[in-house]
Amino acid sequence: MIKLNNFTVRGKSFSLLADPESRQVCQQDLCKGKIWEPWLTDYILDNLEEDSTFIDAGASVGWFTFLAAAHCPQGRIVAFEPHPKRFNMMKTSLEGNNFKNIDLIQTAVSDIEGYSTLGGRAEAQMDEPGIAIDTTTIDLIVEVLHLSPDIVKLDVEGAEIRALHGMKKTLKTENLKLAIEVHPSLITKYGDATEDLYNLLNQYGFKSRQLYGNYKVFER
Repeated sequence: MIKLNNFTVRGKSFSLLADPESRQVCQQDLCKGKIWEPWLTDYILDNLEEDSTFIDAGASVGWFTFLAAAHCPQGRIVAFEPHPKRFNMMKTSLEGNNFKNIDLIQTAVSDIEGYSTLGGRAEAQMDEPGIAIDTTTIDLIVEVLHLSPDIVKLDVEGAEIRALHGMKKTLKTENLKLAIEVHPSLITKYGDATEDLYNLLNQYGFKSRQLYGNYKVFER
């Protein structure tokens, strides 16, 4: 049964829905009151100001979205999540919080505006294979919403390189930081190679460092 979970992190509170019976470890942990991916949580909070702009691509049920919203009351938070159930859970969570700084977008990020099918390791593939989804580019949304992002978090299950190709203008943003979960085995399923990701970001002056597990941070 989906439940509302309340959190306070560094003195800021928010709530979000999660399903304890989900196959996603994220949702299971949130229902136990655990901080999700504490290493990434700390990195994001250490690098956000009250007026920062944060893009959460592959937001799932919104842990990083609502975390950032609570800590950036004068900022802008944009969350992309293509999976219908998780997107609707975020919408309901938004209604339960007093945040006016969040834009929720029900698409996947890619290198083109169009259509695709949902894949990756998450329950969407296991339980509902072939879900049709919309795709868009981060560059397009940044332009339409007049954004200047400070941090972009990508957790896109192998579509990392396609997402980066769709944000080449955004990559030129001064002082931009990237937190990317790199999935080498899934990247190859898209016909890409992991080294292409590093080569692309090197062209824009980004240097990588290990954060934890598959997560890499890219900074200038």
